[in-house]
Amino acid sequence: MMDWSAKKRLIKIMLAYCCCLALLASLLLATNMEQAQAAVTPIVVVNGKVVVFPDAKPFVDSNNRTQVPVRFVSEALKAKVDWDGTARQVTITRGAVVVKMTIGQAKFDANGVTRTMDPASLRKEIRPVVPLRFISEALGAEVDWDPDSGTAYSSDVGEDVYVAGDFRIPVTADDEIDGDKSHGITIE
Repeated sequence: MMDWSAKKRLIKIMLAYCCCLALLASLLLATNMEQAQAAVTPIVVVNGKVVVFPDAKPFVDSNNRTQVPVRFVSEALKAKVDWDGTARQVTITRGAVVVKMTIGQAKFDANGVTRTMDPASLRKEIRPVVPLRFISEALGAEVDWDPDSGTAYSSDVGEDVYVAGDFRIPVTADDEIDGDKSHGITIE
């Protein structure tokens, strides 16, 4: 029969062992949950309508960026998309806005202004894929992410958008550029 001090020591060892097992189980569960969340295809909503991706699907990359096939999101924003397979270049045109990007490069051109994406555009399956935020903002839309539902929202900010460097100023029918409603903003 064990004395009381031996029993206390055995109980402490058993408690430490149980705590270690619980910690290990919680770490494995958290890792599996992160992998499961990353494996879920995000839902992309443009101007209130869910975008259908018939082949290559959007995904969340290792940098937590929602990557989307360029054509479907651009066309949902009423832009025209052209692909030059030889140059591996996508040209997106929406009104006066022209965006050019080359697969594998982080830099892209929006109306003559060179900008940088994080990460670079790539090709997945048969489609050019880019971060949703960069293509949407280059076309004058705003992007929002709902982590609870795994939904990315891209919405036009107005009919016309004046783009000056990294600044986008929505221009609506009620705005006066040189009048009282300009809120101190001067566009030259």
